[in-house]
Amino acid sequence: AVVVGSNYEAELYTNEDNGFTPDQILKTGNPRYDDLIDDSRKQILFAPSWRPSLVGKPLPSGATMHNPDFKKSSYYKLYEQILNDPKLIETAKEYGYRIRMFLHPIMSAQTVDFESNEVMDALSCTEDIDYVTIMRQSNLMVTDFSSVQYDFGYMRKPVVYYHDPALPYWRVTNFDYEKEGLGDICRSAAELVDVLCDYIRHDCALKPEYADRMDRFYVQKDRNSAKRLYEATLKLTE
Repeated sequence: AVVVGSNYEAELYTNEDNGFTPDQILKTGNPRYDDLIDDSRKQILFAPSWRPSLVGKPLPSGATMHNPDFKKSSYYKLYEQILNDPKLIETAKEYGYRIRMFLHPIMSAQTVDFESNEVMDALSCTEDIDYVTIMRQSNLMVTDFSSVQYDFGYMRKPVVYYHDPALPYWRVTNFDYEKEGLGDICRSAAELVDVLCDYIRHDCALKPEYADRMDRFYVQKDRNSAKRLYEATLKLTE
């Protein structure tokens, strides 16, 4: 049996490549979503995925060393440009928003490379705050391909994708962001800034088209997934 939290996963597991039958799919919902209760505090969250080429050397603890060459990368330069964009900073100030840069755990050592400004700071998920808390507190998430997009969308809050050709993804994914994605897709730093400013001016209201997609995407939205999974497991073991 396979536990799924979305109809997309159910279709993926039952296609001819994976070969599960519909009766092997447990549409209980994802238990990790049960704790995702909105606590928005006028905050924009940047949560990009990581890149193997930018990670420092591994440490015995499982963490990674700081990579001194990180600041030379297009990844750093583009995000630094966006986070310090005058238009974005002024709009955030005007409407009372904060901006948080939150790198993937394996890149937490690079958090120190992003300097704070009037409205932005970088937080470490290994030292400062955990994913669940920062997602609860944020009104909107900017990501590229990270799976945390599904956690955030579960709370019916806006997701914006930053798919800049200068930052190609290193994995193959069959998820169709154009047709199934949970939010706007931006392909340049300037476009992302414009979209974020527009969202801030409208208090990060979820657009109807993406609200509809979210409703179709998730199999459950009542935060009782753990209970359903427990009951389904008992039934299977009987």
